[in-house]
Amino acid sequence: MKFLVKPKVNGFRLAKIRECFELFKELDTSGVLSRTYVRELLKGIQRFDLVEKLDVPLLINAESGKRSYFNLRQV
Repeated sequence: MKFLVKPKVNGFRLAKIRECFELFKELDTSGVLSRTYVRELLKGIQRFDLVEKLDVPLLINAESGKRSYFNLRQV
């Protein structure tokens, strides 16, 4: 996934990222994190199962007890 975000994230910062949450945090800081962008990243790494989960409304996630760590802006 790091390869896919190279155009959006500074190369030095990208090299320091080890965990996926750090990548999403950096994308959020850069102002490019959105539900649409995450969907495209997941498709790029062929994680269609996660794309389907991303399309589940956040309210359903809250009712099931799952916590959302990122406020993904819809675009």
